[in-house]
Amino acid sequence: MAAGLVRLLRRRWVIVLAVVAVAVVAAAVHYGTAPRIYESRATVLVSPRGTDAGEGGSRPARLADVMPTYVKLFASRVVLARAAQSLAKTPHVGKDWKKHPSHEWPEKIKEQLTARGVRRTHLIELSYRSRSPRAAHATLEALIGSYLDFIDRHHRGMAVEVAALLDRERQDVRRQIESKQQQLRTIRQRLSALGLMGRPDAVHPMVARVMAVNEALIETRSRRLELEAQRTALDQALREGRDLGPLLLKIEPLVGRELLLSALGLDAHSSESSREVQQKLLAARAELKSVSDYLGPAHPRVRQLQQRIAEQQRFLAQAGPTAASLAARDPAKLGPLLSSLLAERLVSLNVQEQKLSEAYQVAEQEAARLQDQWGELQLVQHDLDLLRNLHDTLVNRLAQLDLTREQADVRMAVVNPPALPLRPVSPRAASLFPMALCAGLIVGLLAAYAADLLDDRFRSPDQIEQQLGLPLLAVIGQLETIPEAGVDRIAVGRRNASRDAESFRTLRTTLHFTAKDLKSLAVTSPEPGDGKTTVLIHLASSLAHTGQRILVIDADMRKPAMTRVCQLRGRRGLVELLSGDSDPTAFREAVCRLESLDVDVLPSGRKTCEAAELLQTESFVRLLAWAESQYDLVLVDCPPVAAASDAAIVGHRVDGTMVVVQPGKNKRRLVTRAIQRLRSLNVPLVGVVANRVTRASGDEYGEYGYGYGYGYGYGADGEEEESSTPRILQLPENRAA
Repeated sequence: MAAGLVRLLRRRWVIVLAVVAVAVVAAAVHYGTAPRIYESRATVLVSPRGTDAGEGGSRPARLADVMPTYVKLFASRVVLARAAQSLAKTPHVGKDWKKHPSHEWPEKIKEQLTARGVRRTHLIELSYRSRSPRAAHATLEALIGSYLDFIDRHHRGMAVEVAALLDRERQDVRRQIESKQQQLRTIRQRLSALGLMGRPDAVHPMVARVMAVNEALIETRSRRLELEAQRTALDQALREGRDLGPLLLKIEPLVGRELLLSALGLDAHSSESSREVQQKLLAARAELKSVSDYLGPAHPRVRQLQQRIAEQQRFLAQAGPTAASLAARDPAKLGPLLSSLLAERLVSLNVQEQKLSEAYQVAEQEAARLQDQWGELQLVQHDLDLLRNLHDTLVNRLAQLDLTREQADVRMAVVNPPALPLRPVSPRAASLFPMALCAGLIVGLLAAYAADLLDDRFRSPDQIEQQLGLPLLAVIGQLETIPEAGVDRIAVGRRNASRDAESFRTLRTTLHFTAKDLKSLAVTSPEPGDGKTTVLIHLASSLAHTGQRILVIDADMRKPAMTRVCQLRGRRGLVELLSGDSDPTAFREAVCRLESLDVDVLPSGRKTCEAAELLQTESFVRLLAWAESQYDLVLVDCPPVAAASDAAIVGHRVDGTMVVVQPGKNKRRLVTRAIQRLRSLNVPLVGVVANRVTRASGDEYGEYGYGYGYGYGYGADGEEEESSTPRILQLPENRAA
């Protein structure tokens, strides 16, 4: 962070210095032309009057709640108007205010007044500003005097007004109490005539009658609904021809047992005996079944049970038919009989229900009138209790006001009286110029940062590494362009002491330590004209001088710059090898030897528009495998990333890819998109080479791998010595590669 800030200052120090200078000059102009403002200060203490021991400290708590009110009173119209009247009587201050109308004086005082309550205290801090120190002092004194006078008169007058208001309220409450008492006596007399007074828990006979009639009505209505349900079930059973025996057991409790038996022509007593014998018969059969599992047929207990069962069966045969048996034998006669019984019973219950409903309505109306009188009595009693409590409260409040009518609730004291200011508070050089300097520095840095963002170029090696996330392998200077020179003039030898030659030695060394197992390397650039082919030729020559076997493959089949520079046009090359079924013999025959560089070159061959399709064939994979087995390092010259996708295809086939950028030409966004595109396709990237960097650019590349002064090849004064060895030359294709 600090290093980046230092680099930013070094690049944009002119902008920062200009902004700081403007800020300081503006501060000086303001200090020289601004009017001097003087401020008078004072402090007022607001304290409660003596607190009773029994109050438990309640007054200080209330005072803390109303402290904002006492603070705002300083800016009230009444206090300001009285202060203005007092200032008009001061000769030297009155002259200062003569230029304003008298009715504007309170507002002018309010504009320059500041009143603030100190937190967690009962102190009020006051300050008043004016161009005249004497006016500031006199105005604050007049304001404090007006405030203290207003507080004293306000509390006295307020106590008298409050006492009168409370007394009028007390008299009104007293009249309401008398009215409620008279109303309460009238209601009690009416209730005493009914015999309810003196027994709060007594139940009036009218209320008891309502309850009894309601219970009878509910019971009658329930029986009617049950009879209607049984009648509906009987009609459905008759329509479906089902057995009526189970219905007899449910209808019997509703119409009466004697009535049902009489209607069926049976004796009630014999029917009851038959039912008891049937129950005993069932019990005897169940017991016989249970003992037969472990007792034999000759056992006395078994014989006894069999004899009892036979006697009970004979009794039932002699007793005659039962209601259930009659229902089973003759349902056609029993159904209409039961239906008529239910109809008669329903008519009776309907009449009874109607009479009970009428009686209930009458009793309920009489009980409601009685309940209204009782509720009215309780409501009047409640209102009377509230009025009596309110009357007692008003009486106590009036007694307290009589004791404190001539005293205020608080006491005001001026702790720090207003003082005559000797020095102005605005403008102040001690704070104005440091603030201007800091503001100018901050704004200057922001302006420099904005200018740096708008300048879409790489300004330093660190910027390249940080934004691209790749190591900067080397920085190459601006190579001299000699149009008539060819590959025979390239001289990156062991004894070449030029700075350009040293840059390629640095690149060679960096590649050696960055990728030790590198067998094949693709070289590309973000856009055309970045000098990637020139860098590749010089790098190949530098590697060849270390004794390594180097093969250069021109994979730019659309615009073969390497083939043109090496004067290999028309030779059979990469396009022909990838178009047919080639073998290692064909590969070896297509390679050309450049004796001046000690490097082998595989030209691109004829131009084609199907370069991407040819690079994706298995023939290219076999070619790379053969080349890696025959040479120490294979360098592949690829088209720019922005021009075609060939670089990404080759990048997947080789061990690494090196990107050549030209900081003075390439835009940062374009280079960043090119690197991101290669990364998105999982192309292994080795690093970046900065090409065509000059000292005239004013950037920081000279500190990174360019312009070294090791002491050899340079004179004592730092100038480059004459040498018989030619410098590294830039090839003609470097302008269009």
